[in-house]
Amino acid sequence: GDLQAGAISWDKPLFGARRMLFQRCVEELVGQTIGARQVMNVIRICEGSLPMPPLGTKMREAVDSVRTFVSTVFPEEQTQQQLYSEIIQGRFSGLV
Repeated sequence: GDLQAGAISWDKPLFGARRMLFQRCVEELVGQTIGARQVMNVIRICEGSLPMPPLGTKMREAVDSVRTFVSTVFPEEQTQQQLYSEIIQGRFSGLV
């Protein structure tokens, strides 16, 4: 894609450094939408280990944004769940 135009394309399947970059992009999306302090909560909601927030809240907006972004690269539910688990394990190792 054309980064200057805001169009990013991802290799499929993602692995290695590109997968880590995608995970960081997911975290950045959360940070831009609701704030860096909420990254873990949003990812846990996406993963299903925390309940879905009510419609119309900033938290729900962040969750919906992440799910949409992730589904463009990982259309299968199982691979999305794996990605969310990897983000939690990688970012919050020792804190979970």
